[in-house]
Amino acid sequence: MRYLHICILIFCVWISTSAQNNSLSFYSKNTQDGLSNNWVRCVYQDARGFMWFGTASGLNRYDGVNFKHYPLNYANINAIITKDTEHMLICTDLGAYLYNIYNHEFSDFDIQADYPILSVAKDNNGLLWFATSGGLVRYSEHDSVAQLYTYSEHNTSTISNNYCNTVIVDDAGTVWVGTKNGLNRFNASTNTFSR
Repeated sequence: MRYLHICILIFCVWISTSAQNNSLSFYSKNTQDGLSNNWVRCVYQDARGFMWFGTASGLNRYDGVNFKHYPLNYANINAIITKDTEHMLICTDLGAYLYNIYNHEFSDFDIQADYPILSVAKDNNGLLWFATSGGLVRYSEHDSVAQLYTYSEHNTSTISNNYCNTVIVDDAGTVWVGTKNGLNRFNASTNTFSR
């Protein structure tokens, strides 16, 4: 009887695993396919469906068939987002740059911070948040004002470390910052952080 139960159990497990849809397929692209560098540091898909890859050798746009390379004289590209209908924001170890999607030109975007930019997010109020190796920068394009948030060992309402790896804004509009010392949530009403 015990043997029968084990056989039924094995049969049920086999049926359930074989019934799953194994439709996931992966393929890789590299320099032989036109990518400028195999070290891909960030990936972004724009509203038009193009895939953008930031590498150590510049920006790459992929249309599903071919790569178009936009060489930059800047350091590693760490983050890409859409800024507005005409521009993408390209964040690097040496600062931020605007890329005009229509004329394919780059221009400087000064966030008033001299640290490598590791991540970027846009909140529901249009403010840009930059995670850098020297703190978190909140930038208002309306008045071109940047505010740098840094760690203070004497104040637990500050970010937990100046090295901010990533920043995101969730569906509720809350800003989250990942640092070397953990996750932090920004409280907009008090202009403080919870660790």
